[in-house]
Amino acid sequence: MTRKNWGALLIMMIIGVAIFAYSLRDVNLHQLWLNLLELNWGWLLVAIFCMALYLVLEGVVVKLFMKQRYPSYSWGNALRLPLIEQLFNGITPFSTGGQPAQIIAMLKAGVDGGRASSMLLMKFVVFQAMIVLNFCLSMMIGFHLIATELQALTMFVIIGFIIHFVVILTLLMIMNWYQLTKRLTHMVLWPTHWFLSVHRYQSLQRKLAEKN
Repeated sequence: MTRKNWGALLIMMIIGVAIFAYSLRDVNLHQLWLNLLELNWGWLLVAIFCMALYLVLEGVVVKLFMKQRYPSYSWGNALRLPLIEQLFNGITPFSTGGQPAQIIAMLKAGVDGGRASSMLLMKFVVFQAMIVLNFCLSMMIGFHLIATELQALTMFVIIGFIIHFVVILTLLMIMNWYQLTKRLTHMVLWPTHWFLSVHRYQSLQRKLAEKN
């Protein structure tokens, strides 16, 4: 890390500690300490391990997707990307900053903007697919518990599963159905012809066609 990066890390740590201290201003610290002593630290370590494993596996997915077109894309950059996503998801409203921050990080690493966006889409498809698979597994194992104990939530569970399934199906269609992707691109691009010159508009069309 450069001196600038270390400085930014130090500032973020100071801000984090300050926010944490402010949040504890009305908390009984003695009681908090007693509660901490009663924690099951074994399960806490398991949770931390699972979080770390998730970040590492996401970095592995990034590296695998980048391997063909950018063989020089380092493991350091690949493992750094999930951390950037988590940071900017955490500090921006509605977790909207994670994707743009990842694109900026990849641009700084020498990755083309179109390829970076495509890779993030594929990564999201993998993430969404795992959610659907885990959803299916959870429904097979424990759906009867929800159906019997929390009947009011049954419909919401089913609706949530349908939404996830439709999202991943749509993304897979966009990734593999070229004509659909081309049409959607033209639909999104079409309003720009109102304020772009004909030459600029056609040039932008050609560039997007190359990215597709």
